[in-house]
Amino acid sequence: MKKTIGRKEKPYMLPYFQMEEDSFVITTWHDGQGFNLYTSNERYKTLERLISRLPKGTIIEND
Repeated sequence: MKKTIGRKEKPYMLPYFQMEEDSFVITTWHDGQGFNLYTSNERYKTLERLISRLPKGTIIEND
């Protein structure tokens, strides 16, 4: 349950992925401007490791 702006409780869903060793799932945001990464892979354990594997010239914004 999560509280809304009006302080009412509202149910919401959280993602759950059954992951095998070295798995990852990428979900793209609705506008294509970002993504969520769910992983059990050590190569992507930190943001710095992920960034080091992106193509050169990729623009990174971490807000």
